Amino acid sequence: AILQYGSRDDPQYMIRIRGLFPDLAGEFLITHKYARQAWLGKSLDEKDKHKDYGYFMSVDVGGGVGRDDSSIVIAKVWGNQHYGPRARRVEITRIPLCKNNDNIHELTAIINECMVQFPNITLLLDANGAGAGLAQHLKSIGIYYKPIFWGGQCFSTKARKEYVNKRAQAYVCLSRAVASNRFKIRTMYLKAKAEEQLTRIPYTFDDQARFKIL
Repeated sequence: AILQYGSRDDPQYMIRIRGLFPDLAGEFLITHKYARQAWLGKSLDEKDKHKDYGYFMSVDVGGGVGRDDSSIVIAKVWGNQHYGPRARRVEITRIPLCKNNDNIHELTAIINECMVQFPNITLLLDANGAGAGLAQHLKSIGIYYKPIFWGGQCFSTKARKEYVNKRAQAYVCLSRAVASNRFKIRTMYLKAKAEEQLTRIPYTFDDQARFKIL
Protein backbone atom coordinates (compact mmCIF):
# COMPACT_ATOMS: atom_id res chain seq x y z
CA ALA A 1 0.00 0.00 0.00
CA ILE A 2 2.88 2.40 0.72
CA LEU A 3 4.16 1.69 -2.81
CA GLN A 4 0.75 2.72 -4.15
CA TYR A 5 0.32 5.91 -2.12
CA GLY A 6 3.96 6.97 -1.80
CA SER A 7 4.19 7.39 1.99
CA ARG A 8 2.33 6.87 5.28
CA ASP A 9 1.62 10.61 5.31
CA ASP A 10 -0.19 10.58 1.96
CA PRO A 11 -3.78 11.75 2.69
CA GLN A 12 -5.36 8.75 0.94
CA TYR A 13 -3.08 6.32 2.81
CA MET A 14 -4.16 7.94 6.07
CA ILE A 15 -7.82 7.62 5.09
CA ARG A 16 -7.90 4.18 3.43
CA ILE A 17 -5.23 2.30 5.38
CA ARG A 18 -4.70 4.03 8.72
CA GLY A 19 -8.34 5.00 9.26
CA LEU A 20 -7.46 8.65 9.92
CA PHE A 21 -9.02 11.71 8.34
CA PRO A 22 -6.38 14.39 7.71
CA ASP A 23 -7.43 17.99 8.22
CA LEU A 24 -5.96 19.31 4.97
CA ALA A 25 -8.65 21.58 3.56
CA GLY A 26 -7.05 24.65 2.04
CA GLU A 27 -3.62 23.02 1.77
CA PHE A 28 -1.65 22.66 -1.44
CA LEU A 29 -0.77 19.34 -3.05
CA ILE A 30 2.90 20.01 -3.86
CA THR A 31 5.31 21.68 -1.45
CA HIS A 32 8.04 24.10 -2.52
CA LYS A 33 10.66 21.50 -1.53
CA TYR A 34 9.23 18.88 -3.90
CA ALA A 35 8.53 21.41 -6.66
CA ARG A 36 12.17 22.53 -6.70
CA GLN A 37 13.41 18.98 -7.10
CA ALA A 38 11.44 18.66 -10.36
CA TRP A 39 14.31 20.52 -12.06
CA LEU A 40 17.02 18.24 -10.59
CA GLY A 41 18.22 15.16 -12.45
CA LYS A 42 16.29 12.95 -14.84
CA SER A 43 13.40 10.51 -14.57
CA LEU A 44 14.15 8.49 -17.73
CA ASP A 45 16.99 6.11 -18.50
CA GLU A 46 16.75 6.53 -22.27
CA LYS A 47 19.53 4.06 -23.12
CA ASP A 48 18.23 1.14 -21.10
CA LYS A 49 15.08 0.73 -19.00
CA HIS A 50 13.00 3.51 -20.55
CA LYS A 51 14.26 3.58 -24.13
CA ASP A 52 10.76 2.86 -25.50
CA TYR A 53 9.42 6.23 -24.32
CA GLY A 54 7.07 8.28 -26.49
CA TYR A 55 6.50 11.99 -27.07
CA PHE A 56 3.33 13.77 -25.99
CA MET A 57 2.21 17.32 -26.79
CA SER A 58 -0.30 18.77 -24.31
CA VAL A 59 -2.34 21.76 -25.47
CA ASP A 60 -4.50 23.94 -23.26
CA VAL A 61 -6.31 26.94 -24.72
CA GLY A 62 -6.71 29.92 -22.38
CA GLY A 63 -9.77 32.09 -22.32
CA GLY A 64 -7.88 35.10 -23.67
CA VAL A 65 -8.67 37.13 -20.54
CA GLY A 66 -6.85 37.88 -17.29
CA ARG A 67 -4.16 35.37 -16.32
CA ASP A 68 -5.64 32.44 -18.26
CA ASP A 69 -2.72 31.55 -20.54
CA SER A 70 -2.71 29.18 -23.48
CA SER A 71 0.09 26.63 -23.25
CA ILE A 72 1.74 23.94 -25.35
CA VAL A 73 4.10 21.50 -23.64
CA ILE A 74 6.28 18.73 -25.13
CA ALA A 75 7.20 15.78 -22.91
CA LYS A 76 8.84 12.38 -23.06
CA VAL A 77 6.56 9.82 -21.38
CA TRP A 78 7.17 6.22 -20.32
CA GLY A 79 5.04 3.75 -18.34
CA ASN A 80 1.31 3.16 -17.97
CA GLN A 81 0.78 2.49 -14.26
CA HIS A 82 0.24 4.72 -11.22
CA TYR A 83 2.85 2.90 -9.12
CA GLY A 84 5.24 -0.04 -9.24
CA PRO A 85 7.89 -0.91 -11.86
CA ARG A 86 5.78 0.41 -14.76
CA ALA A 87 4.82 3.65 -12.99
CA ARG A 88 4.56 6.53 -15.44
CA ARG A 89 7.64 8.73 -15.85
CA VAL A 90 7.63 12.15 -17.51
CA GLU A 91 10.27 14.62 -18.63
CA ILE A 92 9.07 17.97 -19.96
CA THR A 93 11.59 18.94 -22.64
CA ARG A 94 10.09 22.06 -24.28
CA ILE A 95 7.41 24.68 -23.73
CA PRO A 96 6.77 26.07 -27.25
CA LEU A 97 4.00 28.38 -26.03
CA CYS A 98 2.79 29.90 -22.77
CA LYS A 99 1.12 33.27 -23.13
CA ASN A 100 -2.18 35.08 -22.96
CA ASN A 101 -3.29 34.25 -26.49
CA ASP A 102 -6.23 32.25 -27.81
CA ASN A 103 -5.50 32.80 -31.51
CA ILE A 104 -6.48 29.48 -33.11
CA HIS A 105 -4.29 30.00 -36.18
CA GLU A 106 -1.15 30.79 -34.17
CA LEU A 107 -1.75 27.75 -31.97
CA THR A 108 -2.30 25.57 -35.04
CA ALA A 109 0.94 26.81 -36.63
CA ILE A 110 2.96 25.90 -33.52
CA ILE A 111 1.24 22.49 -33.26
CA ASN A 112 2.04 21.83 -36.92
CA GLU A 113 5.68 22.80 -36.42
CA CYS A 114 6.02 20.47 -33.41
CA MET A 115 4.40 17.58 -35.28
CA VAL A 116 6.97 17.98 -38.06
CA GLN A 117 9.81 17.90 -35.52
CA PHE A 118 8.34 14.90 -33.65
CA PRO A 119 6.52 12.78 -36.30
CA ASN A 120 5.22 10.13 -33.85
CA ILE A 121 4.04 12.58 -31.18
CA THR A 122 0.64 12.11 -29.52
CA LEU A 123 -1.41 15.31 -29.36
CA LEU A 124 -3.54 15.82 -26.22
CA LEU A 125 -6.10 18.62 -26.21
CA ASP A 126 -8.51 19.98 -23.62
CA ALA A 127 -11.34 20.10 -26.15
CA ASN A 128 -13.95 21.67 -23.84
CA GLY A 129 -14.69 25.35 -23.25
CA ALA A 130 -12.01 27.60 -24.73
CA GLY A 131 -10.46 24.61 -26.51
CA ALA A 132 -13.59 23.76 -28.51
CA GLY A 133 -12.77 26.17 -31.36
CA LEU A 134 -9.23 24.83 -31.75
CA ALA A 135 -10.56 21.25 -31.64
CA GLN A 136 -12.99 21.97 -34.51
CA HIS A 137 -10.27 23.69 -36.53
CA LEU A 138 -7.79 20.82 -36.10
CA LYS A 139 -10.47 18.34 -37.19
CA SER A 140 -11.25 20.42 -40.27
CA ILE A 141 -7.62 20.30 -41.45
CA GLY A 142 -7.13 16.61 -40.63
CA ILE A 143 -4.99 16.83 -37.48
CA TYR A 144 -5.81 13.98 -35.10
CA TYR A 145 -5.79 14.56 -31.34
CA LYS A 146 -6.89 12.80 -28.15
CA PRO A 147 -9.50 14.89 -26.32
CA ILE A 148 -9.27 15.25 -22.55
CA PHE A 149 -12.31 16.12 -20.45
CA TRP A 150 -10.93 16.96 -17.03
CA GLY A 151 -14.33 17.26 -15.37
CA GLY A 152 -15.41 13.76 -16.41
CA GLN A 153 -15.54 10.68 -14.20
CA CYS A 154 -12.41 8.58 -13.70
CA PHE A 155 -12.18 5.45 -15.82
CA SER A 156 -11.85 2.76 -13.14
CA THR A 157 -14.26 2.01 -10.29
CA LYS A 158 -11.38 2.14 -7.81
CA ALA A 159 -10.33 5.61 -9.01
CA ARG A 160 -13.92 6.87 -8.79
CA LYS A 161 -13.85 5.99 -5.09
CA GLU A 162 -10.71 8.08 -4.52
CA TYR A 163 -11.10 11.09 -6.86
CA VAL A 164 -14.04 13.38 -7.65
CA ASN A 165 -13.04 13.55 -11.33
CA LYS A 166 -10.14 13.07 -13.77
CA ARG A 167 -8.73 16.49 -12.89
CA ALA A 168 -8.31 15.46 -9.24
CA GLN A 169 -6.76 12.13 -10.23
CA ALA A 170 -4.31 13.81 -12.62
CA TYR A 171 -3.15 16.38 -10.05
CA VAL A 172 -2.75 13.85 -7.24
CA CYS A 173 -0.83 11.46 -9.51
CA LEU A 174 1.34 14.43 -10.54
CA SER A 175 2.11 15.25 -6.90
CA ARG A 176 3.11 11.63 -6.19
CA ALA A 177 5.25 11.52 -9.33
CA VAL A 178 7.04 14.74 -8.29
CA ALA A 179 7.67 13.36 -4.78
CA SER A 180 9.08 10.08 -6.13
CA ASN A 181 11.28 11.73 -8.81
CA ARG A 182 9.21 10.37 -11.72
CA PHE A 183 8.32 13.85 -13.01
CA LYS A 184 11.10 16.16 -14.22
CA ILE A 185 11.23 19.47 -16.08
CA ARG A 186 14.28 19.57 -18.35
CA THR A 187 13.99 23.19 -19.43
CA MET A 188 14.64 26.33 -17.38
CA TYR A 189 12.19 28.33 -19.51
CA LEU A 190 9.51 29.93 -17.31
CA LYS A 191 10.91 28.14 -14.23
CA ALA A 192 9.64 30.72 -11.72
CA LYS A 193 6.14 30.66 -13.22
CA ALA A 194 6.04 26.85 -13.40
CA GLU A 195 7.21 26.48 -9.80
CA GLU A 196 4.59 28.97 -8.62
CA GLN A 197 1.83 27.05 -10.39
CA LEU A 198 3.05 23.66 -9.14
CA THR A 199 2.85 24.89 -5.54
CA ARG A 200 -0.58 26.53 -5.90
CA ILE A 201 -2.85 23.51 -6.40
CA PRO A 202 -5.43 23.70 -3.58
CA TYR A 203 -7.33 20.56 -2.65
CA THR A 204 -9.84 19.24 -0.17
CA PHE A 205 -12.03 16.14 0.27
CA ASP A 206 -15.69 15.65 -0.52
CA ASP A 207 -18.17 13.85 1.78
CA GLN A 208 -16.96 10.49 0.43
CA ALA A 209 -13.33 11.26 1.37
CA ARG A 210 -12.37 11.68 -2.31
CA PHE A 211 -9.76 14.16 -3.48
CA LYS A 212 -11.26 17.32 -4.92
CA ILE A 213 -9.28 20.10 -6.61
CA LEU A 214 -10.65 23.52 -5.71
